[in-house]
Amino acid sequence: MALPANPKFIPAMRTIIGVVAFLLAGELGVRASLLDVLFPVPELQVITVTDVGRGSLPLRIPTTADPVYYVPVCVGYHDFGAPIAGDRLPKKEDMIRVITKVLAKQGYLPADAIHPPTQIILFAWGTLYPETLEIPPFPRGQFNFSQELVFLGGAKLGIREAERPTPFPEIEGLTFSTPQQDAIRDAARDMFYVAKISGYELKAAAAGKSRLLWSTRISGFARRRIMADSLPAIVVIGGPNIGRDTPRPVWTRASEHFKPEVKLGEPKLEEFLDSGRLPVVDLSAGAAKSGK
Repeated sequence: MALPANPKFIPAMRTIIGVVAFLLAGELGVRASLLDVLFPVPELQVITVTDVGRGSLPLRIPTTADPVYYVPVCVGYHDFGAPIAGDRLPKKEDMIRVITKVLAKQGYLPADAIHPPTQIILFAWGTLYPETLEIPPFPRGQFNFSQELVFLGGAKLGIREAERPTPFPEIEGLTFSTPQQDAIRDAARDMFYVAKISGYELKAAAAGKSRLLWSTRISGFARRRIMADSLPAIVVIGGPNIGRDTPRPVWTRASEHFKPEVKLGEPKLEEFLDSGRLPVVDLSAGAAKSGK
């Protein structure tokens, strides 16, 4: 049974709502919503880590003036953790262009008839979400906690096993971990948009061997974000660490990376990468069905 409305209360509520709407419109503009005020999207943060393998020769760090030429291989989209539907995915062609542009800015260029390749670079992108299960009265468990720790570079901080509870939980502040270790452990429970880019030695591949030169993993916090809008920026932010050994995970905020004007590569380089179809070997799931 509905309670009768108080006639004195309705005008007061209308006045309050009108005042709030006026203040929001004046402070944030007419496009702002109340949800943006109550639950603002946090600043985009990216964690990048690169592991260096062992090739037959010492790893050469390329530059735009002295580039490394490679064969690009697209592995496409993958859910590295639990799959969650409903997100808006970036187009494969857009991700290929973003990744190749970021690689070019670090001195990695697709090979051509004049410049033979020395590396094969595989790249993939997608999500890394926690795989959880909750059965009351037991606490919720995360099955891929160790997987996220590895992807985020926990081993470089000395974290080599899944988190174990402290034997003295009642003693707060008494821990044997560093703030960096705690930050990565906390992050390993979160949701990420990720990209993985790996360089292999072409000479070894021609001989039927798989010799990893370097592998870069780029992870951006995904909570309350849209993949199609965020993942390209995440790759750009992690770009400077591609193919460069990182002694520990590199944690970067978007405000530390983006400037008022950002251009990827030299004008001629951008024109080259923007013209025509890129010479990419496409091994993604959709390419096999379409015959590309």
